[in-house]
Amino acid sequence: MSSLWNFTVGCSSPWWGYAPFNGGNATESWMPLCGNSGVRCDDGAAYTTGANLATLTLPFNGSAITIYGNVTATMSFQLAVDGIVQPNPAGLNAQQQILASSSQLPEGGHNISLQFFPAAVTDRVYFSHAVVSVDTGIPNVNATSIFIDDTASTITYPSAGNWTSVINFAGTTSPATINGNTFHQSAIPNQPAVINFTGSAVLIYGPCYAGTGANIATLPSDGILSNGWANGTWTRMGPSVFENCLRYFRAGLSPNISHTLTYANGEPSADGLAATLDYIEVISFSPGSTASSSNTTSSGNSTTPTASPASTSTSSSSTNVGAIVGGTIGGLVLAALITALIWLLWRRRRRSINSIVTPFDLAQAADTEEKPLPLPATGRPGYPAEKRPSMGALRITPVAGATSSTALSPSEPSETPSASSPPQPALNADGSPSLSAISNDVNRILAQLTTLGRRPAPEGPGQFANEDDGSVADWQTQLPQYDTPPH
Repeated sequence: MSSLWNFTVGCSSPWWGYAPFNGGNATESWMPLCGNSGVRCDDGAAYTTGANLATLTLPFNGSAITIYGNVTATMSFQLAVDGIVQPNPAGLNAQQQILASSSQLPEGGHNISLQFFPAAVTDRVYFSHAVVSVDTGIPNVNATSIFIDDTASTITYPSAGNWTSVINFAGTTSPATINGNTFHQSAIPNQPAVINFTGSAVLIYGPCYAGTGANIATLPSDGILSNGWANGTWTRMGPSVFENCLRYFRAGLSPNISHTLTYANGEPSADGLAATLDYIEVISFSPGSTASSSNTTSSGNSTTPTASPASTSTSSSSTNVGAIVGGTIGGLVLAALITALIWLLWRRRRRSINSIVTPFDLAQAADTEEKPLPLPATGRPGYPAEKRPSMGALRITPVAGATSSTALSPSEPSETPSASSPPQPALNADGSPSLSAISNDVNRILAQLTTLGRRPAPEGPGQFANEDDGSVADWQTQLPQYDTPPH
């Protein structure tokens, strides 16, 4: 769990001390290099020298520092931290462009110095920037940046300081939350701008170019006095401009109190050099997620997470284990969901199959007594497919002893209902129906079926499907009656 917060100090910052710097060529002095073809030199900037016993120094506040650059041919150097020479400079890595590094320092103020020893005239050292690590004491620290523009009301400019607003250089890149169109500058020494803020660290950015010099910043509320380097470096910068130049930084501040920062020009009036202020970055720290073990790097325009060297392997191991466990659990859950879905679909299909009604096979039941007649493919429902024979073909021979000698044809209904009472079947002596009674019932049923030309509909007992279209109902027809059994 890293508690480190990193910030970058570019080679253009006036906090760097270059010696010698006498305006000569690279074999005699430090010289600025610009990787761009134009005036802007933030990208690809570096300092180089081949001078014997040349030094590079930086005062910083933190617990570790890594210096980026490289050496060529037979150039050698030594590293000193807080005035103590390190016997074996750690961190020289040509592939990663690391010149030297020092870590596990007590959190607080330190000074780092490199001295170079060329073995040939062609030997060179190139230096681009340094990354300072601050131990916040907060596990899994999360850094939040707030940017204050030079035009903000929280900054007070004294009239005696002649702080003037200047249009920024063309193509200047600034944080998205600030104006970015102007910066302030003052050539009057000891007339500070005053900034009030609350946070654990503060960084001031302003353009660095040939017309700027050193600045002085203090934090009276914390009892800190910090001076920038006043070594006349910028009078020999040439036409290059470093827009996002870190002009002041301080970390390790108390996060729960309001701080008052004063920022002023540190050059004598006779030099005509100015201190500049474009924007201020205030950093606040808070505990981060336990799943993360990264720290952050502030480089002016943004604050981005970077892996701490001390915690890289632990973080990688934790991430791999977490990924494996998470992937396994996720796979099991997905398999269970797929299985449940397949079971539900199978169960629904089975219910659907079981609920299908098998149609009645009319063709097979056409000639079966127990089943109804099939319906024709075309025709009126409830009627047979073929016309039934006429009543003449089904004429019943009268039986002797009948009460009526004339049978009624289906086409000849009686004009008036019979006045006689409904026939009663004759009974044998033992109380069972006589043969004549049974015969009468059969003839009556056949006559009714022939008269109506269809079977009874299921509207109800004693009713027929054609009653509502004017046909003769069963109570309107008198059928032959037999009082005595036929001989």
